[in-house]
Amino acid sequence: TATNLYGGQKCEFPGNTFGTIGIGGTYKGKDAILIAGHCVKKDAVYVYNSANKIIGTVILRKYDLWKPGDYAIVQLTSSFKSTNKIWPTTPNAGIISIAGATPNLPVGTAIRKYGVSTGYSYGTVEDMVINAPYPDGEVYSLVSAIMTTGSSNPAVLEGDSGGPVCRVIGGKFMITGTVSGRDKETVG
Repeated sequence: TATNLYGGQKCEFPGNTFGTIGIGGTYKGKDAILIAGHCVKKDAVYVYNSANKIIGTVILRKYDLWKPGDYAIVQLTSSFKSTNKIWPTTPNAGIISIAGATPNLPVGTAIRKYGVSTGYSYGTVEDMVINAPYPDGEVYSLVSAIMTTGSSNPAVLEGDSGGPVCRVIGGKFMITGTVSGRDKETVG
């Protein structure tokens, strides 16, 4: 039987780098997960789990310097199954089901994020358009979701990329995006 994958779990890439799974679903009728595009260097690269097993292959990647967008879609092998759930955000919490999506949140909206390096954080959308700096250049027009409070400082570290960013509406978690980068070293 296939192993379920959840948003918030660690994924690894060639070159000894790692990131966080954003969310699962289907793409062109096949199980797939969403990760950060800047974590993988080219299409058709394998993605691994923490046990060094191939979980899938990158089939679509959007990460162009000086242009908007930072995501990759990974088609899963038959050994793994995507879910619309997020791994527990705290040790005593249960697995979180995603009820839907809410893109383009206004400034001031409360959000929550999960990444494998810093864990769970929450805060507000600080700006709607920001350039995210990377060692090889910048990606334009990313929504800035600065975590102003929460359990980690800094709010985002290497390895958090791709992790789910959610909004809670009426007690239901709605996916709004994924972690991409940071432009500040600390929060607060």
